[in-house]
Amino acid sequence: MKKLILLGFGAVALWMTSCKDKDPVDPIVTPPVVDSTDSSVVTVTGDISANTEWTADKKYVLKGFVFVTNGATLKI
Repeated sequence: MKKLILLGFGAVALWMTSCKDKDPVDPIVTPPVVDSTDSSVVTVTGDISANTEWTADKKYVLKGFVFVTNGATLKI
């Protein structure tokens, strides 16, 4: 009886370790270089506390953490 229980635990342990998917390695992404003198580049820092709309004709560069605060809306 003890051998049967040990065999059962061994089978479960083997099943749990052999069926594990490996996590894919995230590639390192290098952001593109943006010319800050370009008039179509908008640098965004800090909190967005007023309703704001971003348009496709500009490039938005986020410096540090940028949060949209409660009550504000960011439309992209």
